[in-house]
Amino acid sequence: MRFKVVIVGEADVGKTCIAQRASVGEFPERAKATVGAANCCIEVEVNGELISLNIWDTAGQERYRSLTQMYFTGASIAIAVFDITNLNSFKALPEFITMLKEKAGNGVKIILVGNKCDLTDRQIDIETAKEYQKEINASLYLETSAKTGAKINDLFRAVAEIAYSSIEKVQVDVIPPKKKKEGSSCC
Repeated sequence: MRFKVVIVGEADVGKTCIAQRASVGEFPERAKATVGAANCCIEVEVNGELISLNIWDTAGQERYRSLTQMYFTGASIAIAVFDITNLNSFKALPEFITMLKEKAGNGVKIILVGNKCDLTDRQIDIETAKEYQKEINASLYLETSAKTGAKINDLFRAVAEIAYSSIEKVQVDVIPPKKKKEGSSCC
Protein backbone atom coordinates (compact mmCIF):
# COMPACT_ATOMS: atom_id res chain seq x y z
CA MET A 1 0.00 0.00 0.00
CA ARG A 2 1.40 3.35 -1.07
CA PHE A 3 0.66 6.71 0.57
CA LYS A 4 1.69 10.23 -0.42
CA VAL A 5 3.26 12.17 2.44
CA VAL A 6 4.27 15.83 2.19
CA ILE A 7 6.71 17.60 4.50
CA VAL A 8 5.84 21.29 4.85
CA GLY A 9 7.22 24.25 6.75
CA GLU A 10 9.41 27.34 6.53
CA ALA A 11 12.87 27.27 4.99
CA ASP A 12 15.71 25.99 7.20
CA VAL A 13 13.55 24.06 9.68
CA GLY A 14 15.16 20.77 8.64
CA LYS A 15 12.59 19.21 6.28
CA THR A 16 15.23 17.91 3.87
CA CYS A 17 17.41 16.66 6.73
CA ILE A 18 14.45 14.78 8.25
CA ALA A 19 13.69 13.12 4.90
CA GLN A 20 17.34 12.22 4.30
CA ARG A 21 17.86 10.93 7.84
CA ALA A 22 14.80 8.68 7.43
CA SER A 23 15.56 7.47 3.91
CA VAL A 24 19.35 6.98 3.97
CA GLY A 25 20.13 7.15 7.69
CA GLU A 26 22.49 10.09 7.41
CA PHE A 27 22.45 13.76 8.31
CA PRO A 28 23.56 15.98 5.42
CA GLU A 29 25.97 18.51 6.93
CA ARG A 30 25.44 20.95 4.06
CA ALA A 31 21.88 20.45 2.87
CA LYS A 32 20.97 22.73 -0.02
CA ALA A 33 17.67 24.58 -0.10
CA THR A 34 14.97 22.57 -1.86
CA VAL A 35 13.63 24.12 -5.05
CA GLY A 36 10.10 22.90 -5.74
CA ALA A 37 10.21 19.47 -4.11
CA ALA A 38 12.39 16.41 -3.64
CA ASN A 39 11.08 12.87 -3.45
CA CYS A 40 12.07 9.66 -1.67
CA CYS A 41 10.37 6.46 -0.59
CA ILE A 42 10.38 4.79 2.82
CA GLU A 43 8.87 1.40 3.59
CA VAL A 44 7.59 0.52 7.07
CA GLU A 45 5.92 -2.71 8.17
CA VAL A 46 2.73 -2.31 10.19
CA ASN A 47 0.74 -5.35 11.36
CA GLY A 48 2.37 -7.53 8.74
CA GLU A 49 1.57 -5.11 5.91
CA LEU A 50 4.31 -3.25 4.04
CA ILE A 51 3.40 0.45 3.97
CA SER A 52 5.19 2.46 1.29
CA LEU A 53 5.49 6.15 2.11
CA ASN A 54 6.11 8.33 -0.93
CA ILE A 55 7.72 11.34 0.78
CA TRP A 56 7.64 14.78 -0.85
CA ASP A 57 10.04 17.25 0.77
CA THR A 58 8.71 20.66 -0.27
CA ALA A 59 10.47 24.02 -0.54
CA GLY A 60 9.93 26.40 2.34
CA GLN A 61 11.03 29.67 0.73
CA GLU A 62 8.21 32.10 0.06
CA ARG A 63 9.21 32.58 -3.59
CA TYR A 64 8.43 28.88 -4.25
CA ARG A 65 5.08 28.71 -2.40
CA SER A 66 2.91 28.71 -5.53
CA LEU A 67 5.02 25.87 -6.95
CA THR A 68 5.12 23.97 -3.66
CA GLN A 69 1.32 23.87 -3.35
CA MET A 70 0.92 21.61 -6.37
CA TYR A 71 2.71 18.83 -4.45
CA PHE A 72 0.03 18.93 -1.73
CA THR A 73 -2.65 17.52 -4.04
CA GLY A 74 -3.43 13.90 -3.26
CA ALA A 75 -1.47 13.83 0.00
CA SER A 76 -2.78 11.42 2.65
CA ILE A 77 -0.54 12.72 5.42
CA ALA A 78 1.38 15.93 6.03
CA ILE A 79 4.31 16.45 8.36
CA ALA A 80 4.22 20.12 9.40
CA VAL A 81 7.70 21.05 10.66
CA PHE A 82 8.96 24.02 12.65
CA ASP A 83 12.32 24.73 14.27
CA ILE A 84 11.93 24.85 18.08
CA THR A 85 14.67 27.51 18.19
CA ASN A 86 12.94 29.81 15.68
CA LEU A 87 9.64 31.45 16.67
CA ASN A 88 9.05 32.76 13.13
CA SER A 89 9.07 29.21 11.74
CA PHE A 90 6.28 28.34 14.20
CA LYS A 91 4.31 31.50 13.34
CA ALA A 92 4.51 30.59 9.62
CA LEU A 93 2.74 27.23 10.08
CA PRO A 94 -0.87 28.51 9.80
CA GLU A 95 -0.20 29.64 6.22
CA PHE A 96 1.14 26.18 5.33
CA ILE A 97 -1.78 24.43 7.05
CA THR A 98 -4.30 26.60 5.17
CA MET A 99 -2.62 25.90 1.81
CA LEU A 100 -2.40 22.23 2.66
CA LYS A 101 -6.11 21.90 3.48
CA GLU A 102 -7.05 23.82 0.33
CA LYS A 103 -4.96 21.58 -1.94
CA ALA A 104 -5.01 18.19 -0.16
CA GLY A 105 -8.47 18.55 1.40
CA ASN A 106 -9.66 18.55 5.00
CA GLY A 107 -9.18 14.77 5.19
CA VAL A 108 -5.39 15.05 5.15
CA LYS A 109 -3.89 13.80 8.43
CA ILE A 110 -1.33 16.15 9.99
CA ILE A 111 1.60 15.38 12.26
CA LEU A 112 3.15 18.44 13.91
CA VAL A 113 6.93 18.20 14.35
CA GLY A 114 9.23 20.45 16.35
CA ASN A 115 12.68 19.80 14.89
CA LYS A 116 16.16 20.55 16.30
CA CYS A 117 15.42 19.26 19.80
CA ASP A 118 19.17 18.74 20.22
CA LEU A 119 19.60 22.52 20.54
CA THR A 120 19.15 24.34 23.86
CA ASP A 121 17.98 27.81 22.79
CA ARG A 122 14.31 26.81 22.57
CA GLN A 123 11.82 29.55 21.61
CA ILE A 124 8.63 27.41 21.45
CA ASP A 125 7.76 25.41 24.55
CA ILE A 126 6.09 22.00 24.39
CA GLU A 127 2.81 23.29 25.85
CA THR A 128 2.46 25.93 23.10
CA ALA A 129 3.16 23.33 20.43
CA LYS A 130 0.60 20.92 21.93
CA GLU A 131 -2.02 23.68 22.04
CA TYR A 132 -1.40 24.31 18.34
CA GLN A 133 -1.62 20.57 17.69
CA LYS A 134 -5.15 20.61 19.15
CA GLU A 135 -6.05 23.79 17.26
CA ILE A 136 -5.19 22.27 13.87
CA ASN A 137 -6.47 18.82 14.86
CA ALA A 138 -3.08 17.21 14.23
CA SER A 139 -2.86 13.49 15.00
CA LEU A 140 0.40 13.85 16.91
CA TYR A 141 3.05 16.27 18.14
CA LEU A 142 6.61 14.99 18.18
CA GLU A 143 10.00 16.63 18.73
CA THR A 144 12.85 15.37 16.56
CA SER A 145 16.46 16.00 15.75
CA ALA A 146 17.46 15.20 12.21
CA LYS A 147 21.06 15.84 13.26
CA THR A 148 21.19 13.20 16.02
CA GLY A 149 18.41 11.04 14.61
CA ALA A 150 16.29 11.46 17.76
CA LYS A 151 12.68 10.35 17.17
CA ILE A 152 13.05 10.19 13.36
CA ASN A 153 12.20 6.48 13.27
CA ASP A 154 9.30 7.11 15.68
CA LEU A 155 8.02 9.83 13.37
CA PHE A 156 7.89 7.65 10.28
CA ARG A 157 6.51 4.67 12.22
CA ALA A 158 3.68 6.98 13.37
CA VAL A 159 3.13 8.16 9.78
CA ALA A 160 2.89 4.54 8.61
CA GLU A 161 0.53 3.60 11.45
CA ILE A 162 -1.74 6.56 10.68
CA ALA A 163 -1.69 5.58 7.00
CA TYR A 164 -2.48 1.96 7.87
CA SER A 165 -5.37 2.96 10.15
CA SER A 166 -6.88 5.05 7.36
CA ILE A 167 -7.34 2.02 5.12
CA GLU A 168 -11.00 1.14 4.98
CA LYS A 169 -11.57 -2.30 6.35
CA VAL A 170 -14.25 -3.86 4.20
CA GLN A 171 -16.08 -6.85 5.57
CA VAL A 172 -17.46 -9.17 2.96
CA ASP A 173 -20.21 -11.62 3.86
CA VAL A 174 -20.07 -14.77 1.81
CA ILE A 175 -23.50 -16.25 1.22
CA PRO A 176 -23.39 -19.87 0.16
CA PRO A 177 -25.35 -20.68 -3.01
CA LYS A 178 -28.80 -22.19 -2.58
CA LYS A 179 -29.03 -25.86 -3.27
CA LYS A 180 -30.60 -26.67 -6.58
CA LYS A 181 -33.83 -28.66 -6.34
CA GLU A 182 -33.75 -32.02 -8.08
CA GLY A 183 -35.49 -32.07 -11.39
CA SER A 184 -35.68 -28.31 -11.69
CA SER A 185 -33.98 -26.38 -14.35
CA CYS A 186 -33.46 -22.76 -15.05
CA CYS A 187 -35.03 -22.94 -18.51
